[in-house]
Amino acid sequence: MARLKVVIADCDESYTRRLLEYINSNYISSLMVSCFTKLDSFAGYFENRPPADILIISPDFYDISVEGLDVKLKVILSDGLLKREYPGYQVINKYCTGDKLIGEVLYLYAKTNNQEIRLTSGSKNTELVGIYSSAGGTGKSTIASALAIQCTELGIRSFYLNLESFQSTGMFFSPNNIRNLSYIFYYVKEKSRDLSFKMNGIKCTEDGVEYFNPPESPMEYEEINPEELEQLLMGVKGMGCYDYVFVDMYSNLDSKNYKIMNLCDHIILVTLEEPIVNHKRILLANELAKGCNMTKSGIPNKFIEVINKYKGARDEAFGSLRVPEFSRTLVREDGRIFIDDDDFKRAINQIIDIIKGRQGEIHGR
Repeated sequence: MARLKVVIADCDESYTRRLLEYINSNYISSLMVSCFTKLDSFAGYFENRPPADILIISPDFYDISVEGLDVKLKVILSDGLLKREYPGYQVINKYCTGDKLIGEVLYLYAKTNNQEIRLTSGSKNTELVGIYSSAGGTGKSTIASALAIQCTELGIRSFYLNLESFQSTGMFFSPNNIRNLSYIFYYVKEKSRDLSFKMNGIKCTEDGVEYFNPPESPMEYEEINPEELEQLLMGVKGMGCYDYVFVDMYSNLDSKNYKIMNLCDHIILVTLEEPIVNHKRILLANELAKGCNMTKSGIPNKFIEVINKYKGARDEAFGSLRVPEFSRTLVREDGRIFIDDDDFKRAINQIIDIIKGRQGEIHGR
């Protein structure tokens, strides 16, 4: 795609340099940036009226005339209470984090230029990894979030996508964006042609993991059909900047979860060594066998079975990965949990190694 042309002007050289480094590290495929810290250089740049999609300036640069420029979004960086009005400019807090600042800019751009088709480049070969259990209470969401967090610690870019009606996202990540999945559902319903681009302004980032806040109501996911769900998943994948998208699925086996399973490259099947959970796992296998025979789908071949909360010895339970039961869970001040257990982390790393190994097999077909 043609990258958005962004002009940034601020007299604070250190701030401008850090912002440029952040953009080039995270949005190099979407944004092409020109930076200025001197008033005369900024004025000279605009003498020839070059086109710009987004103009981001501190108040110091406002009085330099740039009228008549073909700029689609103008932003003033505020470091506190503004002393005057800036007609035609949106105001953004200068000292918010880089992901919040750029996310807000992209959201405003998509909102004010909603007729423009802006596709992402898809530079990364993103894989979808579903995390599923046919029974509740297996620790599926704990494993899904741990995979995303651990991948980030290993330098692997990941996205955590919770598609449960009642989400537990807030137990692992903080709601650091006022926008949420409700916006995504709206864009999906509207069949937005630039969904991936708009998602960049709605996603949250914490410790390198990116995700969406839960929707306003659990009922909103019930109104999404399988075809719209596919559009959502392809939108996240189409952002083109993740190695893996970890899809936290709910426990039903319905048309929507069938759609997710068909789209996924791998599926982590989370079970427990308990009679009821084993019974449901057998029912799942039988149902998938019937469904796959009818649709010629290869869903069962995507499964990586994981026994969670495992209490046995390491040399038991052949044929399945074992995630040991852990006893050390820290609770942060805001109520979010953090698992501080080396054996648990080693098991999560083992799952990641298997996914990475399978990745080579898939791309080598």
